[in-house]
Amino acid sequence: ELNKLTEKLKAEGYIPDTQLVLQNINEEDKELALCSHSEKLAIAYGLMHSPRGEPIRVT
Repeated sequence: ELNKLTEKLKAEGYIPDTQLVLQNINEEDKELALCSHSEKLAIAYGLMHSPRGEPIRVT
């Protein structure tokens, strides 16, 4: 589901800021590292398990 969400975000114009990843790895791996942040995982979980239109709060 997280991969589907990432693809939808990219289709809407999302561009990951890979400059935030300090490891010396290729761009694709940097994008994967950004997508696995706990906040994005929490949002993906909320989208999958919350009613449509329900606010999602990550604290």
